[in-house]
Amino acid sequence: MKNKEYVNLSEKVLKVYQYAEHIVNEGGYGKQVESLKELMETKPYKTISVEEFFREYTWVVFTCGFKAAYVQKYWNNIKRMCCGFDISKTKELSFEELLEVSPIKNKKKLKAIKQSCEIINDCFVEKIHKIKDKDEAKDLFKTLPFIGEITVYHIMRNIGIDCFKPDRHIVHITRDLNISETDLFQIICSKYKEYIGVIDYILWRASATLHNLQPNSSLVEFALNGKQLNEVPKNNFMNSNFLF
Repeated sequence: MKNKEYVNLSEKVLKVYQYAEHIVNEGGYGKQVESLKELMETKPYKTISVEEFFREYTWVVFTCGFKAAYVQKYWNNIKRMCCGFDISKTKELSFEELLEVSPIKNKKKLKAIKQSCEIINDCFVEKIHKIKDKDEAKDLFKTLPFIGEITVYHIMRNIGIDCFKPDRHIVHITRDLNISETDLFQIICSKYKEYIGVIDYILWRASATLHNLQPNSSLVEFALNGKQLNEVPKNNFMNSNFLF
């Protein structure tokens, strides 16, 4: 790419990111952003317990294809279903018992929770503690049921492995800007010196907010054309321990 073209593209990328930051700040998601930064800095995967990992895994499974707010609504019930994320106790429950008490009657997700109880143990978590890079993390987590090519990045990021989740919000942004994922994050990182996972969250949260207001909207279109929102909806889960 010629230097002039790259400069022009960089300006567009940064304008989109700044617009996304505005939406996130106006929506009251500052606590989530700061918590995510702390995750990236402290890297909890290096010391995570079986119960903590089972909790994060359960969250990722239930939010896959569902809105986080929907799962949050039933989270206390899900926690009770999983015996407070005591995996040894959850393991004793049959699939039928899980289905009976689960507030979300999705059999595929519940089968994954049941199957994971046979995999997530002290040995598995010890392997997490020793993860050296993203590729090693991907290979390990994809051995878990319901964790695929995109979902694997969700659980990686949620336990402090710095990465982005290449789902539809990134696809739409890169398509509308005619840019690669690598260049998108490189441009923003070089300007803001920010974690990739934090940048990804900000872009996702802004995209999701716009989509909820106008299903056919585009973050890139709004940002580059200077479109303004009359009011940014406020975060209904400001005190939630879950980010995304």
